[in-house]
Amino acid sequence: KKVPRAKFEVADIEQYSFPKRYDVVFAFASLIHVPKNSLEKILNQIFEALNKNGVARISLKHNKVYAEETKQDEFGIRTYYYYSQKDIEKMTTRFTTAQSELNESMDQTWLEVTLQKK
Repeated sequence: KKVPRAKFEVADIEQYSFPKRYDVVFAFASLIHVPKNSLEKILNQIFEALNKNGVARISLKHNKVYAEETKQDEFGIRTYYYYSQKDIEKMTTRFTTAQSELNESMDQTWLEVTLQKK
């Protein structure tokens, strides 16, 4: 209602077919349940979907090495994946990294990365 011209879609990110016309893709904590092999595929799809000089901003749970953790909480049993800066660098060689930083929030270290299509 507040953004009547916006188009919102609900989809499985691993099955989603990205249109090729975006200037910006913003994924704040929406990829934290995606394992490494799938994340690399998704990042490549985002690259293809971006216009020239387009930007992708991603936020992931951080760890010094890639790790997986399964927890049960009020939402059920969920698996989280933790990434290092090196993991993301290896998966995003087609991009230019405009910014990469670690932030503390909600008792968690977050890896925040801004990527630009070359």
